[in-house]
Amino acid sequence: MLGAGKYDLSFWYSPRKRNAATNGISYSVLDSASNSLLAGTVTGPNALQGTAVGAWTKVTARFEVASGGSPVSLLFSATGASDGLGGFVDDIAINSVPLPAGLPILMTGLAGYAFLRRRKAA
Repeated sequence: MLGAGKYDLSFWYSPRKRNAATNGISYSVLDSASNSLLAGTVTGPNALQGTAVGAWTKVTARFEVASGGSPVSLLFSATGASDGLGGFVDDIAINSVPLPAGLPILMTGLAGYAFLRRRKAA
């Protein structure tokens, strides 16, 4: 289960064959009601720039969970021709996106400024 907030999905992808029509991987994140929070596809050479057979490319995508405490599902599936030679996926991770370090300080400062202006006006 993930709490409400923004998250980054990352994984490493490598095509197994030099045919982009046979080594695609689709990925998605679904909430508990099967609504899509994220969906995408990666394919190999000639389709994803910089991707070569045997080379690994890091794929990163951001998604947002609206209400916390609900389970989410992470799905991967092969796309394209069914020849048993699809792509490889490794080192899958979901990490929360932290608040910028200065945001709480900025909000506190703005609240203090508003309080002083209000007090001065009264």
